[in-house]
Amino acid sequence: MRQLSYFLIGLLLALVLTACGATASPPTFTGGELTISAPDSVDAGIPISLTVKASQAPDGAVVTLIAYGSAGPRIYRGTFNKNEAFFTLPESDTKQSGLVTLVAKAGQVQIEKRLTLKPGAPIEPLQPLVGAKAVVADTQHWSMVVIIPFDRFGNPVAEGTPIKMKAKRPDDRLEEQVFKVTNLLSWWRIYSGVKAGHTIISGTTNGVFGPESILHEVPGLPVPFSINVDPLNLTADGTQLATISTSTLRDQFDNKVEDGTLVTFTVDLPDGEQRVLPAYTIDGIAGIPLQAPRQPGQIKIKGTVLSIESSVLTFTLQPGPAVGVFPVSATKADSGKAVIIEAGPLLGAQQQFVPDGTPVIFTVSDKSGQKQTFNAISDQGRAKVEVRIAGMQQGNYLVEVKVGSGQGFTSFSL
Repeated sequence: MRQLSYFLIGLLLALVLTACGATASPPTFTGGELTISAPDSVDAGIPISLTVKASQAPDGAVVTLIAYGSAGPRIYRGTFNKNEAFFTLPESDTKQSGLVTLVAKAGQVQIEKRLTLKPGAPIEPLQPLVGAKAVVADTQHWSMVVIIPFDRFGNPVAEGTPIKMKAKRPDDRLEEQVFKVTNLLSWWRIYSGVKAGHTIISGTTNGVFGPESILHEVPGLPVPFSINVDPLNLTADGTQLATISTSTLRDQFDNKVEDGTLVTFTVDLPDGEQRVLPAYTIDGIAGIPLQAPRQPGQIKIKGTVLSIESSVLTFTLQPGPAVGVFPVSATKADSGKAVIIEAGPLLGAQQQFVPDGTPVIFTVSDKSGQKQTFNAISDQGRAKVEVRIAGMQQGNYLVEVKVGSGQGFTSFSL
């Protein structure tokens, strides 16, 4: 009994091993004509069923199908049954639109066929791309609006797809034009108008919409403008301030220039000095303070914006703060170690005291012309300095005092 059991087990193992090694090789395709039965065009993202037919092929013979498309080659294998092999290109392999070349190969025979994967309808958003972002509002400058519509798989839509573009102008005009997709995109060369502001641009097609884009239409160069000074009755005291300002700067179409436009004021002073003062526009006007010089006379002011110049404003700086000749005295201090020099009363054009704090310059010169300068400020129409005599040589000294346009003189001896 034990020997019989061993025999049966051995027989069973032999049968299993024979079955595992008995897989037969598939028949070989030895010749004949091949054809591919497939549509000429299909919408992208749809499975494609196609058939490879042979004039004669043994059942089970292997046929390889290669699809060359936008995403690269994809390989599929099948077998003939009654001279036909069936293939399905899944949706994941047909999402990229464009030309697909199908190559079927069996044995040493191959055949090609081309089909087109057509893009789908445009999807949202339709994004208008604008560049340049800003143009001069003079009807001569232009920008480009480009829309590149895609289908749900990211494919550019079909050539000739109509895209309607709209532009809402700063003057409230609405422009509409329809453009067809050409070479993957739709574009519009949009010229500026004559009113500065924001042009709102949008696009739509067959119920598909998108966000707006903005084109800035900016003012051009200003027309010649004028200059103002307030107050005009400025006194040459070195302290008073006047405001230089432009008239409202506008371009040829009456648009105010943009805020922040640089205006350069050139100021020619009575002593020949020239000041260059930069300012920037706010609401079309640029202004800047001007500190009065200490020398009276004629002042000329001109403004410049790039190549555009204003008219020249000329006004006269009035003498001051003190005018004419005022008294000056020099006396020895009680200590005998200094000379006290007093000036005053210091009077303006209306016989009034000069403002408290007005700078007063005292100059003391010896007989050789060497000078010492002392500074003081006015108080109640008078000013004084104390000159230490230590180290000063014996002799006569001349004292000159200046307060703006006014002056006074005296002398003393050591």
